[in-house]
Amino acid sequence: MESIINKFVLFYKNTSIKNKLLLLFYIQIVIPLFFIGITSYQKSAEIIEQKSINYSLDILKMIELRFKDLSTGMQGLTLELLYDNRVYDALSSKGYEDNITIYNRANEIRSILRQATLSRNEIQSICLVTKNRRFYSFDSDNGKVRIEFILPYDSIVEAARKGRGRPVWFLEKQEGRESEIYVTRMVYDRDSYNEIGLIAINIKKEYLESVYTDLSRESLNNISILSENNEEIIKQQENSGILKNFYR
Repeated sequence: MESIINKFVLFYKNTSIKNKLLLLFYIQIVIPLFFIGITSYQKSAEIIEQKSINYSLDILKMIELRFKDLSTGMQGLTLELLYDNRVYDALSSKGYEDNITIYNRANEIRSILRQATLSRNEIQSICLVTKNRRFYSFDSDNGKVRIEFILPYDSIVEAARKGRGRPVWFLEKQEGRESEIYVTRMVYDRDSYNEIGLIAINIKKEYLESVYTDLSRESLNNISILSENNEEIIKQQENSGILKNFYR
């Protein structure tokens, strides 16, 4: 170590005044500026990273609130139908009425479902199914296949039972055609609590896409929404639409 110091002193003594000034310049100005630049870069990177995280959290919170609003709206609608005595009577009916009574009841229920469907932009169609599989439904788009023909009854009943009287989100996935998104709820007898029917609401996929429409495209390239089982619900894909998958 002492030998190195001696060599440095000797080198410094033999160095010209110009080189000595340059050496002092590097030691007093350039080297400190280098370390200041490194420190500033690190601080700036941390600040930008934190701002990006906060901005992403704000976007995710906004999306979360919008989905909560949709879920709350569906819960309110199913409760309205659930406590409508006309709906309850139709679902609890044993099917022994005369044809005129059945016809009038079907028109009455269809009118109720029509009002509920057309008053909410998020709903494609609504279907009520009795225990003996009598269907009452209304579709907002007459060009689509009616809900009673595409409803996966057995699977959706199983999902509704797991909700124990609460609304349940359900996705039907089949190869060869688009997935259908439902909110379903089991209806029980008010006295015996036995199952008497099912409420199934078909949600418009376009409405789910509208959750993102007023948000910056640059902010959405890497956003996915996952179910509680870590399955992908919605994924933003550049130049290919917003809604990729939906799963209950």
